Amino acid sequence: MSPKTVSKVNFLAESETSLEDDDEWEDDIRDTTAEEIPPAKTEASELLSRISRGPAAMPKKAPTSTARFGSQKKCRTLEEIRRQRRRRQAATTPEYFDGPIWFGGMLKGISFAFRYTLDAVWHQTVRFFRRPLSFLAILWVLAFLFGKTSKALQVVVQPLCFILGIPHSSLCVSRPHHTRVPKHADFPALVEIQSATFEQLLDDFVHVSLLSLNVKKAEMAVSELNEIIHRVKYQNDEHFTASLSNFIGTAKETAIELQILSFHVQDTVDRIVVANNHSISTIDGAHRKDVQYSLHSLIPWSSPSSDEMILKIFSESIDMLSQISEILILKAQVQWKNLEDLQGSLIVVRDIIVRDNLEVPADCPNELVWELVHHHGLTVLNYVDEYLQPAPRHVSSALHMLHEMSGNIAALRERVAEPPPSGSSIPPEVHMNSIKRGLETLEASNREARERERDARRLLV
Repeated sequence: MSPKTVSKVNFLAESETSLEDDDEWEDDIRDTTAEEIPPAKTEASELLSRISRGPAAMPKKAPTSTARFGSQKKCRTLEEIRRQRRRRQAATTPEYFDGPIWFGGMLKGISFAFRYTLDAVWHQTVRFFRRPLSFLAILWVLAFLFGKTSKALQVVVQPLCFILGIPHSSLCVSRPHHTRVPKHADFPALVEIQSATFEQLLDDFVHVSLLSLNVKKAEMAVSELNEIIHRVKYQNDEHFTASLSNFIGTAKETAIELQILSFHVQDTVDRIVVANNHSISTIDGAHRKDVQYSLHSLIPWSSPSSDEMILKIFSESIDMLSQISEILILKAQVQWKNLEDLQGSLIVVRDIIVRDNLEVPADCPNELVWELVHHHGLTVLNYVDEYLQPAPRHVSSALHMLHEMSGNIAALRERVAEPPPSGSSIPPEVHMNSIKRGLETLEASNREARERERDARRLLV
């Protein structure tokens, strides 16, 4: 066979091989799982026999206008085959990681866990707490309705308060007339009442505290007179000594309680100072919060928290001042009664001494002794009267100031219980400045009163 013929045979063999390869690629497209079939071993001999028979024995192929693997269809087919091979490799190789597949599986797992949690926890919890939550909701509605209708219910239930068990209810509790809720705050007026009243009270009770020492001196003088009466055989000594003992006991009790009352007034002033400091800090904090969160004031149906806080502090302050005035009035009235009893005992003792001096017999062997006792007793009683004379005046002045303060508080309470005129609300800064000025006045008055009392005690002792 000539070399030319051999080269022709090789060319035809390569062409046949390429055609068979194309057929294999098409088979892979139709069935990606099929295995590749190797070419038969007798293909070369068959080709040689075809060549020897001539060109007529060769298979004719359809004419094509494109080069081998040059068409777009072939390229797409090859890419599809490569992708299928990569999928098979990912399915058979455990180390292969596909991001989209893993992310989709993770989303499915999260969705399943969320649905399970919602069904097993939320639905079961709601089903379990359905009755308790319904019961609590009913209680809340009843409490809300009761709070709205408590005043009307109190009027209805009031005639039935004599029935056993009902008087212990809160509907039967009688409230005093001054429990009207303030509609607006007026700290300048309240501070003016405090300053004017307690400045005068501190001055009066400095004298009352010093007068307690005078009452103590009167007690000691009468005790000495009682001892003299016991040592001499004085006529009608039983009645006389009983009157002296009554005076001594009343004087001792009055001296102690006057001192306690003076300390109570000073303690009351200290309490008012502490309450005013607390009011200033609370109002200042509420005002700063309103300035910081100023958008809250744009809501028309909600009052600013600073106004509510000022109104609450004002209501507490006026209630505290009213209670203080009532307590001080009661204590001052008790001391007024003690001083009146002391004056009455002193008058009884003086009358006994004067009467016994007129009834001394002329032939009495102890006439001189009795005259000395009478003279000494009258002298002692005159000194005691001088000691006791200023005390009722200062206690009466204190009582007058306390009653005046109580009346001013009642008038202020009635005034602030009415709705304020439009556009007349007092700014928080004005409230704080008024409280500060009143606080400074009270502290200065209390300090001066303590210094005067200390100096006076030093001189008396």
